[in-house]
Amino acid sequence: VHKEDVPERIASRTAFQAGNTSSARELAFACRIETVLNRPELLCVLEGGIYHVRMKLRMDNPDRMAQSACNAGLNGVRFATPQLNGANGAGVEREMGRVELEAGYYELLITPTKMPGMEVEWVEFYREK
Repeated sequence: VHKEDVPERIASRTAFQAGNTSSARELAFACRIETVLNRPELLCVLEGGIYHVRMKLRMDNPDRMAQSACNAGLNGVRFATPQLNGANGAGVEREMGRVELEAGYYELLITPTKMPGMEVEWVEFYREK
């Protein structure tokens, strides 16, 4: 088995560790979360398992050579680093691999890494069938 075939395993937090859980988005089979860079979003996984991750990225720069990237993390563990070349404002959906999540709470945080300009419109988690 190649390392890239093994999903990243990320530990959950309890409700007590997560703090105010009233705004948590629930993930049972699939969940799409609209995101803003540097703003944490709380996710409550109802059933542990392997989840695919998909993101919709956008970059207004028309220069196809321009590149931007960000980090996507759950509970402080980076699980993806999406990159995008200038897309002239067009949204681009990308499969970002898989993560293994336990039942419990997760803080999703998207942070920029280089060359500003990329936006992550949403992050979607969905279970394997």
